[in-house]
This record gives sequence, structure tokens and C-alpha cells, in this order.
Amino acid sequence: MSNFNFNLGSICRQALVNHQIYRKVEEKYQEIKAKRRQCCRNCAYFDDNPYLPCAIDPIQAGMPDEDNFCKFFERK
Repeated sequence: MSNFNFNLGSICRQALVNHQIYRKVEEKYQEIKAKRRQCCRNCAYFDDNPYLPCAIDPIQAGMPDEDNFCKFFERK
């Protein structure tokens, strides 16, 4: 019976660690999502898809706002 309690404790501890990892990843994802270019949200090519936010230039769409603007920008 004591072996069962030890295994249950290990499982609970691992579940807690996994939950903490999940929370950190989720926080980082929300932080990145909040930093996306605000000007891109008004563009015709922008889609709020985390995998491909912009069909023309997905790298620049994932970057935080800067002074330079996308050369492909078209208002919706």
C-alpha cells in the first residue's frame, strides 16, 4: 500500500510540474499575441491565425509594432 501512495505522490507532483509548464507557455503565447503589429490588424491580408497571420509577409506580421510599415499594407 505504501508503494501505491508513493506512486500517487509522484504522479501528482508530475501533474503539478506539467501544469506550471503549461501556464508559462500560455503566458508567453499571450504576451507574443499582444505584441503583434497593430497596423497589421487593419490590413486586408491579415488573419488572426497564430500559424499564418499574414499571407504576404508572415514574419513581419508577427513582429511587434515598429516605425517601419509593411510595403504590402492594404486597408480592409
